[in-house]
Amino acid sequence: MKNLVILCDFDGTITIEDTGVVALDNFTDEDWRHYDKLLESEEITLEECIKTQFEMLKGNKEEILEVLIKSVNLRPNTEKFIEFCHQNNIPFIILSAGLDFAINYYMEQFNNSYNIPLYSPKTEFLNNKVRLTFPPLEDKKSKNFKQDIVLKYNKIDNISIYIGNGLSDFEGVRVADYAYVVKNSKLANLCKEEEITHMEFVDFMEIITDMKNRFKE
Repeated sequence: MKNLVILCDFDGTITIEDTGVVALDNFTDEDWRHYDKLLESEEITLEECIKTQFEMLKGNKEEILEVLIKSVNLRPNTEKFIEFCHQNNIPFIILSAGLDFAINYYMEQFNNSYNIPLYSPKTEFLNNKVRLTFPPLEDKKSKNFKQDIVLKYNKIDNISIYIGNGLSDFEGVRVADYAYVVKNSKLANLCKEEEITHMEFVDFMEIITDMKNRFKE
């Protein structure tokens, strides 16, 4: 399995529930879903959407994380898939528009020798208010930072495999070489509409099985 690279979303992909949705449902009374509609109609960028939504959160990191730990579960065989990538020397990279401290908590449950790179907005708490900073785009033509990272790895003679579930993943999938998409998700519907080749999955074991056949040397 030479020159493969895995670029994987976190919320709704590695996790079943979306940590951002759970946090916003519990820590703001504002109409945060309105900005999802603006993103879908391309009136705002992904970065503008996420920044506006998360800056509505009221609460500190510990309070938010406590609720997330009780509410959010990992997708079956997540660690087995990461171990599979590790054993086969396939870089596994997380691209997320979510809360970095939540992602770090869940990743810390795994073997720390995996050294998983994370591209996500950085969160700061100032007087119980969240402030976000996104990674700068390396290619100014990129639609958003997720697409930008996929394009970056494409330049290194990689076969890029994107794994995701939502609208925020769509621009990344468009430039990736292949996609694994959560079954019946928003991203699955978009891939069907755009006739983008992909495989739907529920359990990471399905991806392991498919990769062994699809990308065997």
